[in-house]
Amino acid sequence: MSGERREIATSVVNAILDTLGDNDFVNVYRFSDATEELVPCFKDMLVQANMGNIRELRSYLDSARAENIANFSSALITAFEILHKYNRTGKGCQCNQAIMLITDGPPYDYYEIFKQYNLPHTPIRVFTYLIGRDSSNAEEMNKIACTNKGYYVRVSSTSEAREKVLNYISVMARPMVMYQNDHPIQWTPVYAGGKGNYLQSNGGGNLDGQLMTSVSTPVFDRRNYSVRVANLLGVVGTDVPIQQIQKLVQPYKLGVNGYSFIINNNGHILYHPDLRPLFQETLKPNYNSVDLTEVELVDMEGGPRENNTFLLDLRHDMIDQKEGETELSVKVH
Repeated sequence: MSGERREIATSVVNAILDTLGDNDFVNVYRFSDATEELVPCFKDMLVQANMGNIRELRSYLDSARAENIANFSSALITAFEILHKYNRTGKGCQCNQAIMLITDGPPYDYYEIFKQYNLPHTPIRVFTYLIGRDSSNAEEMNKIACTNKGYYVRVSSTSEAREKVLNYISVMARPMVMYQNDHPIQWTPVYAGGKGNYLQSNGGGNLDGQLMTSVSTPVFDRRNYSVRVANLLGVVGTDVPIQQIQKLVQPYKLGVNGYSFIINNNGHILYHPDLRPLFQETLKPNYNSVDLTEVELVDMEGGPRENNTFLLDLRHDMIDQKEGETELSVKVH
């Protein structure tokens, strides 16, 4: 694709990336006569959709150029292979898997590929986005999506890209809603906000705020209808100052050499006494994705402090939680 269609396709990819977070794993492929990763160092992998990786994908997306003829068979097989690889090895989030096909139209529906890789159980959903005002390939795109429990939309302008992309979320969420009574509470990464003098008292500059996290859970329509539905009614949530969570473990309870720290379900730090955030009108972008192993080091006898197997095992134990538990860990060391 080129010209206006390329701009629309880029907007669709960016809108999809906007819906992802640290609990998601993603990769973006471009395909012509061959299929290859958009970012060369993301070869043969799905990467965590954190701020750094998303920023890298966006930078390469802007420089991608159209060339040769699109080989849809190669693209679909590559996508299925990488998702099956992660499913077999237990990597990634082990929740939903999906392929987002963004194109101005395939020549046919590629049923044989889906029959080989995805049917009859359809573990991977396929969502199709037809780019441009030409709808001559709509039937093929719609059939691909319906065959693979996905959703088809046509995006004819950049202004409607975000609205059309969001349709996939309700499709992905519906079975999770219908077969799960209790939904886990979600905690956001740390951010600077709220009102208070916490930052000023800790050398944080002139920003009027403090370190915060937000907790939320979805609210669905579960009334008994003749046909089961799973409509999202809204989201309920609140903001929680990190200071308030710290008060759960008072310093006098920890002893002379003890201290508390907080990590989320991805091992990223919300609070740690050895991690001091830097502020320039707002929180540094990467502060909310600092891993525990980047701050905690183990003292080795006769040697320097270093990151070792014990620390990695400790981190794994702290973030390996049972279904239904809150995705926020408060740990004391």
